[in-house]
Amino acid sequence: MRKNTSGLGRIGVALAAAAILTIGATGIATADPNYNPDTGAGTVGDAPTGKTQTQVFAGVGADAFAELTNNFANAYNNRPSATDPVIASYDAVNPKTSAAGETINTKPGCSLVRPNGANGGLTEILKNNKSTVDGTTYCVDFVRASRAKKTDGTEAALTFFAQSQDAVGYATIGNAYAPTAPLTKAQLKGIYTCQITDWSQVGGQAGDIHLYVQPASAATYTF
Repeated sequence: MRKNTSGLGRIGVALAAAAILTIGATGIATADPNYNPDTGAGTVGDAPTGKTQTQVFAGVGADAFAELTNNFANAYNNRPSATDPVIASYDAVNPKTSAAGETINTKPGCSLVRPNGANGGLTEILKNNKSTVDGTTYCVDFVRASRAKKTDGTEAALTFFAQSQDAVGYATIGNAYAPTAPLTKAQLKGIYTCQITDWSQVGGQAGDIHLYVQPASAATYTF
């Protein structure tokens, strides 16, 4: 998803990332630009090391496919030229501590609260904030959005591109309390609307059901 007002060259950066990944570029796993989640090395929430604000194509938003976008970024960034622009994809939460709402620096001169989810990311990109270094470079260039574009006109300045089109699904795993038979959609709805509060109500053993949901700023919260 991109701003309509952004240059074609910057859109090309995102398209190129997918093309390079397709031919099998490799590299270390990434989360925030300067952090390696496999080793725990590096820093989180910082702008890419050694890059100016005009050399960074920064994205924030949904956690739903952050890993996929991180791999796109890693593949594209795995090139030798020091002057090439890089893709910087920032996770929805701190990839090291899972803390939410921390301040991140997407580019030199760009400081913002880390958006936790697609809605948070879309809100941020619509602010049109720019780097204090030059006053012209946008702080956020794209958003990982796990929902469709709104039709009420509030997102008219944005262009959405389909990156993944598989449906949101669910899986159930039996344990000491939950039933081994798959839960139905009606049962899931009953659980998340608090009409069903005990596992024995859906064929499991007696025991309280504890609910875990994504933050309200996540686009999939309303699914």
